[in-house]
Amino acid sequence: MASDIAAGLSFLRSTAEETYAEPPADRASPKRKKGEGWPVLPPERALELGLPFKEILTQGVRDALFRTFSAFYLPVRAALGVPPPVGWYGQQDGWWIAYLDVLRRLGLAAPKASGELGAWEALARSAGWWWPGDDRCVLVERPARVRLKPVPGSWHDELRLECVEYRDGWSVTGVL
Repeated sequence: MASDIAAGLSFLRSTAEETYAEPPADRASPKRKKGEGWPVLPPERALELGLPFKEILTQGVRDALFRTFSAFYLPVRAALGVPPPVGWYGQQDGWWIAYLDVLRRLGLAAPKASGELGAWEALARSAGWWWPGDDRCVLVERPARVRLKPVPGSWHDELRLECVEYRDGWSVTGVL
């Protein structure tokens, strides 16, 4: 079961990348050496310099959301004291779900498995973390309260975890 879900997830992500179509640029992209990455810039500056739109979305949506979601789920996972099982999914997947949704809404990518993207969106909105097994699936409810605070100096209004509380009284505070 877990390997089937992982394979479907890999297919969903890869088809979004394969079907991506860069919108026409109004200026030439800056030159860079082979194998050299794009500079990490605030979106306004990246647009001014003519970075590819996909790179601007990668930095300004995907990477920024990943850092924010990581600030939430990594401390909670560490506080559990044991590593989660392989195939651990849930709210922490919101960063890539949102990124694919942005690509889809802008008409820049059409994942062949867009129906599956809808299922991932529904799961991330309606439940906490979950992991599938052959005989059962463990599903955790969403936290009762999450407090985040801005990361000073971040370009994309990133957030840092201050406290997460669950309805059973379990919480993680002062992690970062």
